Amino acid sequence: MKKFLYYFLSTLVLGFTFYWMIRYQLHLEEKSQMNFNVLPIIVYATCINIVFGLLLRVPQFILEVRDSRPWTFQWIKLIAIGLPALYVATMPILYYTTSKSVYALLPFKDQIMPIAPSSFTVVAGVVAGYVILDSLKDS
Repeated sequence: MKKFLYYFLSTLVLGFTFYWMIRYQLHLEEKSQMNFNVLPIIVYATCINIVFGLLLRVPQFILEVRDSRPWTFQWIKLIAIGLPALYVATMPILYYTTSKSVYALLPFKDQIMPIAPSSFTVVAGVVAGYVILDSLKDS
């Protein structure tokens, strides 16, 4: 019963946090329509996905921290899963912040950007955030 309450309260906190993050995103979208500056909303929309992935992993991470065991960092998981997911998630930011000559050198840009504002980058951001926190493991 104690574990159920822990996960239920974690879900409530996660839900309310996500609700306020989305409300702030809508506020940023309104401001960007007024001043024609889309970069803040693109950066925020990318970061919110990564933060949400981190938040999904926090309840289990707290349970792992309570156990007093030595910690390790799983570099292989971070490099094999986290970095490609982070690259895909941040592709819209790279598109708007780098020069055209630098952007032309980025790998897989032609495959990612046509579908970038879709759920593909959202899922990649959530996976990147989750894997970043999941790479910290107790041994």
